[in-house]
Amino acid sequence: MAVRPFLQVSLVSLGLALALGIAAPFAQGTAFAVHDLGQAHFVLGVFGFLLPGIAAMHLHGLAALHGRPAPEGKAKVAALAWGLGSATLALALAFADGLVRLTALALGLIVLTEAAILTMLLLLKLLPRRKQSVVDVARDPLTKGDDASLTQARFAQFFLVPAVVATVAAGPWWDWTHVAAPRVWLAGLHLLLAGHALVSCYSITHLWVPRLAKVPAIAAGAIKGELHSSLLGLVFLMVAFGLDSAGWAIAGGAFLFFGAFTWMGVLGANIMRNKSKTQRVTPEFTYIPWVFTGVFWLVCGVLLGVFLNAVPDAFADRLGALRFTHAHSVLLGGFVQIAIGLAMRIVPMARGVGPLPFHEGKWGFYALNLGLTLLVAGQLGSGVQGRLFQWGGLLALLGVAVAFMSLTRHDRRLRT
Repeated sequence: MAVRPFLQVSLVSLGLALALGIAAPFAQGTAFAVHDLGQAHFVLGVFGFLLPGIAAMHLHGLAALHGRPAPEGKAKVAALAWGLGSATLALALAFADGLVRLTALALGLIVLTEAAILTMLLLLKLLPRRKQSVVDVARDPLTKGDDASLTQARFAQFFLVPAVVATVAAGPWWDWTHVAAPRVWLAGLHLLLAGHALVSCYSITHLWVPRLAKVPAIAAGAIKGELHSSLLGLVFLMVAFGLDSAGWAIAGGAFLFFGAFTWMGVLGANIMRNKSKTQRVTPEFTYIPWVFTGVFWLVCGVLLGVFLNAVPDAFADRLGALRFTHAHSVLLGGFVQIAIGLAMRIVPMARGVGPLPFHEGKWGFYALNLGLTLLVAGQLGSGVQGRLFQWGGLLALLGVAVAFMSLTRHDRRLRT
């Protein structure tokens, strides 16, 4: 399947990113202190895990729900480019110096740009064009919101290439001295996470949740509203970074928060329309705690971003820790948990076995959320050298590992 290489790159990168994130505090004071494991952790988390993972979810949804499979050869090349590009950047940041480092960074930029172009072209060719419709409510009522969801996916692809280029080319690892470099990097990063990843997340969940809940989309108009609000928020944010204006940034963040909050409400309404008395004790319930907790962390992360722009001087001594919380709430608390939650239902479905009951994977859910909470509390308290932070990182890593091991064990048990 075309999805497999993207998933393989994404899962390997996630494991490496979590391991580097835990190792980074221990590297201080050692031979690795001159290098930046934290930046390598970021690179693997975003370019190695998040972007290939999103592409895999898009490809699987288009193939499974609308019979639009991707060519396997093109998918393998694009996935390989994500893996090689992110690994090259991470190795340069973790181990290299001088000319070798600069050469590896330039190579990573080229390969990741190629990966973004290939992925964008692959998905745009599969996605329905403007005014094409995949909705057939008479045949299948669950297709009700698909046009609006696939429009979100289409818009998300347009942000991918410029976001990757800006984020990698203007990243702090280049040591640019020009005053515009941090603004370009922030603009690229928010275009990547809010423009591509968040809007993609809207699309993926709105395609799958109606199928999992067995209830048609609550309102296609609300799905369009999420997109319009998010696009307006992105415009304001780009203006904010260009003008270095806190006011524009607050306005952009507010519109992004409104879009994310609407998304949470639409998902909740979709799920709650299925009022089965046994819903909470059946395997069909499994994905709901993961997805809703992920949405909660993501919305909180967006809200914290608005807060940081509104009062940057009020907590100047804690600004670094709050930015850490903002980033990890969105990435680890939000995107990772939503991906795991959907995988708990979609993976068994794709393999022709029953869904995983929540009790079989609950320890992974509890460990990940407790670990992330301790991670944030430790960062806000004594920092990365504190025991709270270190235990939080270990618990978060253990939670992700337990979740995937539970899924694998369930699949093997039902197949034998």
